[in-house]
Amino acid sequence: MAKRDYYDVLGLTRGASTQEIKRAYRKLARKYHPDVNPADKTAEGKFKEVTAAYEVLSDQEKRRRYDQFGHEGYAQTAGGAQAGAGGGGHSAWGERPDRRWLRAGRNSAPRLKLSSVLRSTPTPG
Repeated sequence: MAKRDYYDVLGLTRGASTQEIKRAYRKLARKYHPDVNPADKTAEGKFKEVTAAYEVLSDQEKRRRYDQFGHEGYAQTAGGAQAGAGGGGHSAWGERPDRRWLRAGRNSAPRLKLSSVLRSTPTPG
């Protein structure tokens, strides 16, 4: 199956800024998230496609390679170099890309609360 252009997946043009990419990803991720559409396999597939597009386009080096080589060239250069290091081409923790997005949202709130507490705590001495 031929992959769709990542810019088309996110509804963007090739000259899109990183803020535009992030905004489009968040909008589509909310729309197609499996928790929002629990029984819809089509939405789950679109969510994975949107997440894959965001992973490539949000990273400047990956985006440069994708713009230069497309899916085929990107898969040969990135996939071959990262397959052993990242647990089958995924992150360094061996997670699926869509799970990292969920974990980041869940774990970021406690860190923010802790840092605000530490800033408001007077220092001894």
